[in-house]
Amino acid sequence: MDKDVLIGKYLKGELLNQEQEEFDNWLAASEYNQTYFEECKLIWDKSEMLYKDVKFDENAAWDRFKTHKSLTFSKGESTFTIGKIWKFAAVFVFLLATGYYFYYSTNVKWIEVKAGNSKLAEIKLPDGSTVWLNKNSQLRYPEKFDADSRIVELNGEAYFDVEKNPAKPFQVKQNQALVKVLGTSFDVKSYDSLDRVYLTVYSGKVAFSGIANPSNYELVTKGKTAFLDKKNGSIVLSNTDDENISSWKTGRLVFNGTSLSEVVKILSAHFNEEIIVNETIKDCRIQAVFDNQPLSEVLEEIQILLDATIEKTNHTTTIQGTGC
Repeated sequence: MDKDVLIGKYLKGELLNQEQEEFDNWLAASEYNQTYFEECKLIWDKSEMLYKDVKFDENAAWDRFKTHKSLTFSKGESTFTIGKIWKFAAVFVFLLATGYYFYYSTNVKWIEVKAGNSKLAEIKLPDGSTVWLNKNSQLRYPEKFDADSRIVELNGEAYFDVEKNPAKPFQVKQNQALVKVLGTSFDVKSYDSLDRVYLTVYSGKVAFSGIANPSNYELVTKGKTAFLDKKNGSIVLSNTDDENISSWKTGRLVFNGTSLSEVVKILSAHFNEEIIVNETIKDCRIQAVFDNQPLSEVLEEIQILLDATIEKTNHTTTIQGTGC
């Protein structure tokens, strides 16, 4: 058996009778072996002090430790150096850290919230931050954030109002995009069906990047919008000029001389209903504000403004008229 595995099992008190005999013979074979063992024991003892407050499944960690192929250090007894023992130390500490990460990632409870196709969801995160989840969206977050970061996973669209904590960055992971903040409010849209990930910042500033290359980011500030192209990872910045970006959350729709064809697109997305308009009035302009009004009232006002007719069949609404 590999000597490092023997040493590890000895230090954990797990040697079987045959293994104990093999260990004793190896230890008595040379002064070098005794020195090597003492150094390994020192590392073990020090690591126990460092990690005494970390609770994880040490048996599972040891199973990975004893099968790790990099635990062979010296080719011959005569080549032992202090440098090699520090190589052992580096690998050992790495394995401890891996064991802790394995424990955290598999034992910390993750909470998953899904918003249906007709209702929004408001979520209070463990740090006090608030998330409003749009329809047909999903958010995953740990029951308790770890000591160094706050990470959530989003599929869909959400508005975040993040509690400020410079020592603990807040990160939103979406499909191919990463948003990293300290404390701010912003809107993220990242549906699987879209070719882009959209970000709008309402307060503070946000680092926006692709998952594949987080060091290549754009800093998006208040009043700015950005989108990330999922295909090539490029990011484009612009001023926020769409007043209806967060209408799904506020319920407020604002149209300032907006063409009816564009109004219909926004209404279709907002109310999750197919709305079409005939060619004769699609370029007519709408000046109106709708504040948490149902679709029936919105269509009634458009009908009056344009002297149009509204026809509804199944789940499709058609707006028809003779001109502006």
